[in-house]
Amino acid sequence: MQTKIKTLIGVAVALALVTGCQSPGRTAKNESPGACLDCAKNPSNPKLAGTPFVTEWLPPAQRASPIRGISFQNQDGVGVSFRELRGAPAAISFIYTRSDNEPKCPLVARTLGELALLVKQTPVSPKPSFLLLGYDPELDTPSELKTFASIHGFDQTARAMLLPTRWQTRELLSSDLKVRVNHNEPGASLHGIQLILLDKEGRYVRTYHSLLWDNAQVLTDLARLAAE
Repeated sequence: MQTKIKTLIGVAVALALVTGCQSPGRTAKNESPGACLDCAKNPSNPKLAGTPFVTEWLPPAQRASPIRGISFQNQDGVGVSFRELRGAPAAISFIYTRSDNEPKCPLVARTLGELALLVKQTPVSPKPSFLLLGYDPELDTPSELKTFASIHGFDQTARAMLLPTRWQTRELLSSDLKVRVNHNEPGASLHGIQLILLDKEGRYVRTYHSLLWDNAQVLTDLARLAAE
C-alpha cells in the first residue's frame, strides 16, 4: 500500500510540473505557446530507478527488431544512419532549438553533454553514441542545432551528434521509439523530457522520461549494454 501511495504521489508531482517550454514570440506557426508535456522544472531529481519515471529494463530476448535504418545529415552535413551506429549502445534525446526556457531543452542538452563527457572518462567499451535530435524539421536546422549545442554545453564529437529530422523521419521515429510529442503541423504542441537507450544491435531497451534522468544511473545502464 505504501509503495502504491508513493507511486501516486510521484505521478502527481510530475503532472504538477507541466509548464511551458517555448518562450513567448518564438513558437512555430500553429504551435501552442507555453505547452510542454511531462517537463520537469527541478534539475535536482533523485535517482529514478524503481519509480514511474523510467521504464522497465528489457532483457535481450524481449527486445524488438532494431529500429529502422533511418538516415540523417548531422550538424556538419555528414550522412548518418542508425545502421552505422550499431556495434555500440546509444542514448537519444530531443530538443527545440527555439526553447530558451532553461529547465527544459537547454538543460536536456547540457545534461546529455555531461553524460557524454562522463562516459568518455570511464573504461566503458565500446563507447556509446549520444544523439540529440531536433523535434522540428522546419526550424531545427543543422546551423541552429550547432548554435544551440554550443551555447548549452553539448560538445559535438564523432560519438556525440546533433541530428535534424525530416517530416518523414520524424514520423518513423515517433512510431519506433514512442517519442512523447504531439505534433501540430508545422511544429508541435506538447512534448516531454525523454532519454531513450538502444543496445548494440539498435534495439530499444528503456526510456527515462518526465523528470530529468540521473547521469550516474544512465552510465550504469550504458556500461551494462556495452558489456552484453
